[in-house]
Amino acid sequence: MIKNGEEIYVATLFGLIFGIFIFGLGFVLNSRIENSILSKIILFFSLIAIPFVLRNPYLVVLLTVILLPSRYIYTPVQKEIIADLKRYLFNRLMLRSKTYLTLAITGGIFLGFSLSAIVNYPISIIIVTFFVVALLWLIEFSNMKSFEEKIKEAAEKNSDPIESMRYAYKLMTPFSNEDIDKVIKDRIELFKNAKNR
Repeated sequence: MIKNGEEIYVATLFGLIFGIFIFGLGFVLNSRIENSILSKIILFFSLIAIPFVLRNPYLVVLLTVILLPSRYIYTPVQKEIIADLKRYLFNRLMLRSKTYLTLAITGGIFLGFSLSAIVNYPISIIIVTFFVVALLWLIEFSNMKSFEEKIKEAAEKNSDPIESMRYAYKLMTPFSNEDIDKVIKDRIELFKNAKNR
């Protein structure tokens, strides 16, 4: 009886460690990979893999809710300042998008509890997961197109790409009191520090 209890404890501990590892790997890869479709494929497989090793449905829900918007939570420094600033500002926009956040949080809770049943209903849960990830990608794609169009509009009036991005960001967050100039300045400083290391 003690042996069985020890085996269950070891299996649970191993599942927890492996589940956290899958989550961490998915989080890092999802945020680091520039290609949006490839990042969503990684997100999809990470979401599917976690409930196979984690049996606690509440933990699966928590990790799912964090993992869905993970691409926008952390923005790694890019090779060029313009590309870096563009992605950083877009990520901030996504985290300020009520539509995206509502879907990511409510969808994450629903999906997290659904994922816990993947062992019993694999095909149904895989389809639901694919649908949620695809829907999030469509919102991301739509917002990116809108952001790029506003940058192009601004570029026609001002040749400075940083100024164009600042203008586009302000257009997409009309009711925000955020000091976008300070945000841009801080990111440029971070970029310079990262490149000087």
